[in-house]
Amino acid sequence: MGDWRSASSTTFDMIKSANIVELVESIGPWPFITRRVYRNLDHSLVVWRSRHHRKGLPLKKAGKLLSIGRELRRCFWMPQEMNWWIGTVFAGGSFLFLLGSVFSLVPDLARMLSMAHSDS
Repeated sequence: MGDWRSASSTTFDMIKSANIVELVESIGPWPFITRRVYRNLDHSLVVWRSRHHRKGLPLKKAGKLLSIGRELRRCFWMPQEMNWWIGTVFAGGSFLFLLGSVFSLVPDLARMLSMAHSDS
């Protein structure tokens, strides 16, 4: 499709690599480009996605899979993000609500787990 330098200057800022030599594919109507594929000097392909860029996720080489553990850790352990804390507090509150509901439906279980002894 042409040299990568023919793309917008913001694309250069996003990729930030001297190894990128060619823009192979660009998907989406201008100016709403959602995916670009670049070729490196070693002929490997680098896929840029607008969503990954917006969320600050790393670029991936085409066809390269990251380990499941690394992907899960990156998705589930992000304490520096406000959304992560909101989700964690919501999940904790939901669990406590579930626990209260179960104890109200099964009072014998609540009595069995109670720390206070009552003879009623």
